[in-house]
Amino acid sequence: MAHVVSCRFLRLGCSEEEHPLFKREYARSNQGRGVKLLRCFPHCCPGHIERNYCGCSIHLLVTFSDDVSSAELDELLVCTRFEPSHAASLLASSLVSLIRDAGAVGDEDKPRHENDRSLQIGESVTLSGNLFTEQANEDSVWLRAQREMQHDLPKNATLYAINNHTHPKWLYSYDSGTIRGQREMTHHLVAYMFQLPGHYARMQQPGGSFNAVVLARYASPAFSLVSFRRSGSASVDLSESGISSDNVKSDAFPAEQQHTDADFPFVDNNNSNIDSRQREAYDFHEKGLHLLILWKFFTCLKLGDIEFRTNRVGLYVRSFLMRAAAFRDTSTTSYTDLENVAVSALNDALGHAFNPPTRIPTAANVDARIYSDQESAVIRATVHFFMRVVSSAAVLRLVNSVVVVARSTMSKTVLHEQFMTLVSGLYDAFDSLVRELPYDAPFGNQDVSLPILVDDVLSVLYGRESFDKLRLEISALLEWKKEPELLSKSLNEVFQVFAAQVREATISFSTQDRHIMQQQSTTATNRAFRHRWLLMPESMQILDITSGRSCKSFDDFRVVDIVQFMCEFSCVDILTDNSDCCLSFRSVFPVYSDTTRAPTTLILDGKLRIFRVLPSGISSMVATAGGWSVGDYAGALSSDCHSFVVDLFGFAEGHHPSSGNKVVVARHVKLTITLKQEQIKTELLRADSLRDSALLVHAVVHGSAYRPPRNNPISLAKISTADRAALWSKLKWTPMSEMQAEYRGV
Repeated sequence: MAHVVSCRFLRLGCSEEEHPLFKREYARSNQGRGVKLLRCFPHCCPGHIERNYCGCSIHLLVTFSDDVSSAELDELLVCTRFEPSHAASLLASSLVSLIRDAGAVGDEDKPRHENDRSLQIGESVTLSGNLFTEQANEDSVWLRAQREMQHDLPKNATLYAINNHTHPKWLYSYDSGTIRGQREMTHHLVAYMFQLPGHYARMQQPGGSFNAVVLARYASPAFSLVSFRRSGSASVDLSESGISSDNVKSDAFPAEQQHTDADFPFVDNNNSNIDSRQREAYDFHEKGLHLLILWKFFTCLKLGDIEFRTNRVGLYVRSFLMRAAAFRDTSTTSYTDLENVAVSALNDALGHAFNPPTRIPTAANVDARIYSDQESAVIRATVHFFMRVVSSAAVLRLVNSVVVVARSTMSKTVLHEQFMTLVSGLYDAFDSLVRELPYDAPFGNQDVSLPILVDDVLSVLYGRESFDKLRLEISALLEWKKEPELLSKSLNEVFQVFAAQVREATISFSTQDRHIMQQQSTTATNRAFRHRWLLMPESMQILDITSGRSCKSFDDFRVVDIVQFMCEFSCVDILTDNSDCCLSFRSVFPVYSDTTRAPTTLILDGKLRIFRVLPSGISSMVATAGGWSVGDYAGALSSDCHSFVVDLFGFAEGHHPSSGNKVVVARHVKLTITLKQEQIKTELLRADSLRDSALLVHAVVHGSAYRPPRNNPISLAKISTADRAALWSKLKWTPMSEMQAEYRGV
């Protein structure tokens, strides 16, 4: 057989004129049991991503002295491993023998020391049959290379792919230490070509072991390894600035006031001179970044991304709503009960309502299929995780406790401190919830945790074209150590949400006695609306007016919008007060406890007004998950008190994609809620008949757009209600969609 003439490491699509294939130094992090993970190895391609296994695969080009056939190549095996450059120099050979003879080096350490030495041409080596398994064994020092198809190569050359994964992990098992020799030791990536025994070349099946002969050895240029914490990569020092302690009185909140920006200074955690407060600030940024990545990823997911069988999901949703509606009390004593019902429903739905991939694997698409299955697992786990967050009693209590403390002293300093406390607490609570998920961490094969889920989400973001826009945003956030402004801005936007919610809780608490008095004075002349109402999911129908087609599939609906809709409107308590023509809505699924939240109150007098809070307790000053600012409404009760009409207005501000000019997209929803006729006839006979009652809900969604004057940069949210009312009446509205649904009394 022809012998090996030359070998060369390369990466297809990369030019060494632009950047070298290998660096002179790499950061490494500990994986446990002496295993190190090399970061950014052999280089960042196509670009750096702030993750613990940024890097890329590489190729080995082997040239022979003569043409080689496919049958001859089948008898060859190419494997790579990392080796130290001069392991023997750390201890004199006589001292090594003395230690071995004295028993200081146990049998379990012999393989590790055996891997420290270079193999010689012609040497026979015992290898594990597990090298032929489909999935790499992270405990193995060897990494088998895969032979690539040869279309444009000469017949005396062949190409091998090494660590050929979308997001490869380069693991190296060696003894690091603090002595000078260990710190200054250099390393190589070494490729070996082996001659397989005849019978094994034909079988190539996992299991057992076999002897192979070394035909060729090729090593990369030497490089050194440093601890990731000592490397100081991508880190800068910024001076910490103080936080203004200006007090914000609870009675100084005008209707449209926004809190000024909070200052979240960044410090370098690798600096040993930082104090505990600075370290807390660093941890806050890091935890906040992880939570932002998960949230932004979740908000991009559509129902079709998680491969639901919607005909079965409706059954699970209705069963869950029926069980949740049975709890008459939503005080703190029943949060755990609601959570238990939600956990049971999620396990049922996520265990039976997903479509597992049914693609037939072939040699050409097996890698794509495996990666697609891994993507699906990450997406399903993310959806499951956030639905657990919404239903978690621990998360609910944490949010309540922080809001109670923050509202007691409405200063910016306290708000800032409590926000940092909330982020840290949510991170720990989320980590506990992730560990409960039936999740196998497909891109990491490690014990599941919040950082592992974040890493796996990044793997999906960097592997699917549909996430290109989000990937650019996340990539910018991941550079926060170099450019912290974007992360600080994003965290400040979340802080504004927190501040608005604290403001709402403060107002709600101060007016709680008045709400109780209003509820006690309710008359009994129209008890039909005053009840708990449950959405019938199967009754929902949506018509696209522009095309005239009914919506048969909800695959294009965002999961986050569906989740928020269900939390707000799937099961609500309605209170009435005829003396004021007033209706109040309160969701069975609260964001805050009943002691800190007011209901959504609509005054039905035909005037444009603002409702202050959504049924779950979320402030209307907080944009919805879809980015809509809501709150404006005008409502009226029919003369027979059997129906009412509400005009709802919402808007989203942004910039035109081509011109860059500021634009406001607006929505007008005309909502009609009517009692079924059979209920009207029996209502005055007995109160028990309420359980057989029904509400018909009909909505028409209209759309419009508005381009503000260039000389008027004021946000629409900050102008007066009267000015917005004038704008709503001036806009030309186009009907877009029509929806209807039915609610049942429980």
